[in-house]
Amino acid sequence: MKTLRRLSIAALLTLLTTNLVGPPAWAETSSPQLVQDINSGFADSSPFSLTVFNDKLYFSANDGTNGQELWVYDGTNATMAQDIRSGSANSSPSSLTVFNDELYFSANDGTNGQELWVYDGTNATMAQDIRSGSANSSPSSLTVFNDELYFSANDGTNGRELWVYDGTNATMVQDIRSGSNSSDPYSLTVFNDKLYFGATDRTNGQELWVYDGTNATLVQDIRSGSDPSNPNSLTVFNDKLHFKANDGTNGTELWVYDGTNATMVQDINSGSTSSSPFLLTVFNDKLYFSADDGTNGTELWVYDGTSATLVQDIRSGSGGSGPEHLIVFNSKLYFGADDGTGGSNGELWVYDGTNATMVQDINIAGGSYPNKMAVFNEKLYFAADDGANGGDNEELWVYDGTIATLVQDISPSAGSYPSDLTVFNNKLFYSAEDGVNGQELWSLAAPAPAAPAPYSRPIPTNYSDKTPSIGDEVIISGLRLNLVTSCTIDGVTAVMSNQSADSFTIVMPEGLEPGLKDLVMTGPAGKLTAQGALTIQESIPEIIIEAAVPSKVNAGSFSGYVAVYAKGHKGKTLTWKIAGKWFKTTITSDYQVFQRGTIAVGLDVFVDLYIDGEKQLTKTITTR
Repeated sequence: MKTLRRLSIAALLTLLTTNLVGPPAWAETSSPQLVQDINSGFADSSPFSLTVFNDKLYFSANDGTNGQELWVYDGTNATMAQDIRSGSANSSPSSLTVFNDELYFSANDGTNGQELWVYDGTNATMAQDIRSGSANSSPSSLTVFNDELYFSANDGTNGRELWVYDGTNATMVQDIRSGSNSSDPYSLTVFNDKLYFGATDRTNGQELWVYDGTNATLVQDIRSGSDPSNPNSLTVFNDKLHFKANDGTNGTELWVYDGTNATMVQDINSGSTSSSPFLLTVFNDKLYFSADDGTNGTELWVYDGTSATLVQDIRSGSGGSGPEHLIVFNSKLYFGADDGTGGSNGELWVYDGTNATMVQDINIAGGSYPNKMAVFNEKLYFAADDGANGGDNEELWVYDGTIATLVQDISPSAGSYPSDLTVFNNKLFYSAEDGVNGQELWSLAAPAPAAPAPYSRPIPTNYSDKTPSIGDEVIISGLRLNLVTSCTIDGVTAVMSNQSADSFTIVMPEGLEPGLKDLVMTGPAGKLTAQGALTIQESIPEIIIEAAVPSKVNAGSFSGYVAVYAKGHKGKTLTWKIAGKWFKTTITSDYQVFQRGTIAVGLDVFVDLYIDGEKQLTKTITTR
């Protein structure tokens, strides 16, 4: 018998091929936690603009002493980043935007007015006093483009125009509406390596403009003359820029800009009446939105790049279901809608690409009006009112793809009104009020995985022979091997015997080619594949021998038989004596095996072998 070789249990566990170990179950045990009572007592700190920067969570909050300032949560404690406006007055940080590994925002230090500020992780400083003195430049619509920060601001001389900050200086991009009047740039959107936005030069009204890094120019006068087309909801889809606009003839409809021309996609509400598309959302390679065709009311629509069609008349008739808060989750489109029936108005709906259906009637007496939707931990979270406590009970809910449930009623008497749902550090953070501490910062941790059940399937650990020949026995040792029902090598069944919980024996079956082989063991729970467990040395088409030896004759025992074999003695006479009884035969092939039954297993039997009268082997065999 060859030296035992160990195959590590850790390695074997990686060889599982089907169902032996399933994914761990998730223990749904987490509950909302108050992060910190920033403004102690019943008063509100009113955290908002939650923004992740530098592995921390930043937001605007009021501790009741320093006013509304910039705060930071490091995963353990929430602290004020800096008292930008000293004393109890507010600096009112807003529009928090990460750019160039720093945090930019609008704030008022009480001296320079509302200006552009920057926080580097240690200190907050004013980036530039765009409107000198105490007046406000009020930077807004902060947008990163071409490695620079663009925004709308008013320097007090040129009105509200497009500005850029390069990391050192802030400069006006262009005085689109010359003089002190404002062009009021808004909806800054990056498309095709350019910056698009709505603005007015007074001559053409509020229209679509583009900045290519050098000049800002009018894309197209969609509504000719000084009246505005008011382009809005700029959304990139199918390598084109889509938006809603009013050309003065067809009302506010869906438009598309392909980089050369802007054209109306479709007059959904024919004539001068507006379909007013909004909530443009890309899903499943199509563009979805809410719109009113004048017949079915405001419903869910889809544009596939060629035509716009009604997805479904959720609320039949002209009333309109008013889809809101469109969000993609789990390869489906979710939204709030009102089908107009008894107790299911204003509920959570889902569109799977074929049909729109109500997910669940959360408020059976009215509408739950789901809003503030966010995806976290492969689930959909949202605020909703289930109608408890007199219909004023908006709380945090979760939908796992099967059922929607209340996360926790943290303010049973009046609703906590969660908002600003933001994922950070594997937790969901939001602003909420529990009726005791005021509007504060809350968090919900992802549930920890439950400990997997102890592994209780077969595990082979040792092989008596890693390099057997055809017909050899191999003893496999391990744990729970009594659960193995069959073994195959290259799809060929290997006969099993002597099976117990700790071991069993297999015979190398005939028909195998030499080489490295996987051993596949099957049990009630599936299959376990031990990759490269055995290396077959040669292919000889006969049954097991206890062990191959260099001599040309041998003897062994298996399954109630004593067997002798001779190799290379064709035509000669084989004589053998087993337990004192003689047998004699002529060898008719190059390799031949002869068997005799035994009366019992576990007996020691003496075997003598002769070829043409010359003794070749004397051996003691234990019957099996």
